[in-house]
Amino acid sequence: MRQHPTGQKMTRRARLTAGGAVLAVAVVAGLLAAAQLRDETAWTGSDRGSQDGRQSADPAEPDASGEVVDAPGAIAPSEPPGPGGPSAKGDGTGVDKGDRPNGGAGAKDGDATTEPGTSRRAADPAGWRTLWRDDFTGLDRTRWNVRHYGQAPNQAALFMRENVKVDDGFLHLRAKKQVVQRWNYTSGYIDSNGKAALPDEFRVEVRAKVPMERGLWPGPLWLRPDDRSAGEIDLVEIFGRELDDPATHHTIHTAYGPGREQEVHVKKFSALPGTADGWHTYSMEKTPGSIKMWVDDVPVATFTSGDPSWFDTYYEVGKRWNLRVTLNVGGEWNGMPDHTTDWSASESVMHLDYIHTWVRD
Repeated sequence: MRQHPTGQKMTRRARLTAGGAVLAVAVVAGLLAAAQLRDETAWTGSDRGSQDGRQSADPAEPDASGEVVDAPGAIAPSEPPGPGGPSAKGDGTGVDKGDRPNGGAGAKDGDATTEPGTSRRAADPAGWRTLWRDDFTGLDRTRWNVRHYGQAPNQAALFMRENVKVDDGFLHLRAKKQVVQRWNYTSGYIDSNGKAALPDEFRVEVRAKVPMERGLWPGPLWLRPDDRSAGEIDLVEIFGRELDDPATHHTIHTAYGPGREQEVHVKKFSALPGTADGWHTYSMEKTPGSIKMWVDDVPVATFTSGDPSWFDTYYEVGKRWNLRVTLNVGGEWNGMPDHTTDWSASESVMHLDYIHTWVRD
């Protein structure tokens, strides 16, 4: 996922005083924790690893799903919310009433406006029909996995279910400066791996509000092949290293590991409606020979057969695609949090309003 902070388009190559009984319990607990913390790197043989962020109780069963939680309540802040105060429900999610679509009540039944700061429930685009739409009135356990004690390479947070919440029709992923085992940070990750996949030709849209803090790395939506083969589509990523001139990054990848390539398009928030820390709608269409992406209906990226040269090898082979939502922390590409990073409940949370998927008529 490594991207250049300013370029508009480029291709890059990756690269023992306790008693015996107490000690025995500690050893067993440590072994169990180590098993939980395994990531794909251990069984793919890849030196780059994967951002799948999965964990398995049995390393011989890498496809075991992570835990899924029922619809949880609001995020309880560990400190008072920021200057904006608590939300309309006093839930500390960082989404106050003024930020809710149409001012709060009835937000999910809003009109079809394209304003970045308002929800929309537009008619299906021509040639497309709705497959499903998740308005996060709860966390649908038939659709989503919530990763618990999971990790991913190239970032510094342990994924925990306590950091994934739904409230009043919004999904919230929170990052925390929190010591758990050998980790100094925790965060949230959900995916539809093994539960809900899109066909090779699809349209998808997410409306999100991301935290703009040093060291945080929001990924409101990205996709991986459901058969776990090569390829990754990053509809959008935002990097906390770019606070002075924030941008959206839109990327497709080849296989993980040595020789990995990626094609990246970057769009400055200054060239988009609204502000970087406001609500934005991110959309993409995957059709034969083409992947196109938009931010608030502004075209931001197009990938086609032959451009990049490896497009057909990874994106024209009839794959099905599962969906991922992550809030990473730190990492070589993004940079680590520092003394300026605000970990309050109002500033370190990524919010999603909805995810809408379509298939061809």
